[in-house]
Amino acid sequence: AAEGVREASGSSATWRVLDLTDAAACATAFGELAGERYDIVVTSCAGPPTGPVASFDTAAWEEAFRGQLLSALLACRHLVPPMARRGWGRVVMIGSITVHMPMAGFALSNVIRPGLAGLAQTLTREYASRGVTANVVCPGFTATGRLQELAARLAA
Repeated sequence: AAEGVREASGSSATWRVLDLTDAAACATAFGELAGERYDIVVTSCAGPPTGPVASFDTAAWEEAFRGQLLSALLACRHLVPPMARRGWGRVVMIGSITVHMPMAGFALSNVIRPGLAGLAQTLTREYASRGVTANVVCPGFTATGRLQELAARLAA
């Protein structure tokens, strides 16, 4: 994707692969960007397992929180303040339709992903006066293996 952005726009794009649930790894990786100029941050992660509320133990809820919300929070905590100091920046978090429309069988997503909207609104209120805004993109149904598996399970 980064290469496509560079070719299409003539601008630069970089990417990093790291465990965004690991605060120390985030501090190290984002610390390496301290001298770099970046204007847009996009956060995304795989959807959590599907199922009803009672089907998940505490560990599953904690893992979903770390993957869905804490990861975006850690990235923003490190990357947004430098954008604000430069006077411009955009944060785009990839969420899910469940941010606005909870659905049966998506308990983890229904409960945790709306936190992305709260995070985006909070960041915008804190940083808009310094040129940084945040939004959540909430795609609807996409014919993925995950959704097809869930549909088959619900139909059975």
